[in-house]
Amino acid sequence: NRGETNMLNHFSDGVRMARTVDHPNVRVLCDYYHLRFEGDSPSVLLDGGRELLVHTHISQLEGRRYPTDLSLEPTLPEYAGVLRQIGYAGGVSVESKVDAPEHWEEQAALALANLRQVLG
Repeated sequence: NRGETNMLNHFSDGVRMARTVDHPNVRVLCDYYHLRFEGDSPSVLLDGGRELLVHTHISQLEGRRYPTDLSLEPTLPEYAGVLRQIGYAGGVSVESKVDAPEHWEEQAALALANLRQVLG
């Protein structure tokens, strides 16, 4: 996001760079947190996602936390739908903070259940 870097702030920026470089080893990651932070729609994956997306990671926008409360992520089902639409079969990871180390297992388990529910 713009608060962390001054370049490649959107999935479309990464797609444009990968197409410009035009090398089979240059692909794009989509960070769901940054997608939401920058106000992009999940539909941005439709341009280049099928050919260039190699990984995605997800965290809750509020506090960059585990997605333990799906009501805080109203666009996550749409994001999952677009991933299915483009035929994405790559990895999905979670990038987040925990409230406290002693809550890690509980929050990770809930996040995994939520992601399985949404991503199918």
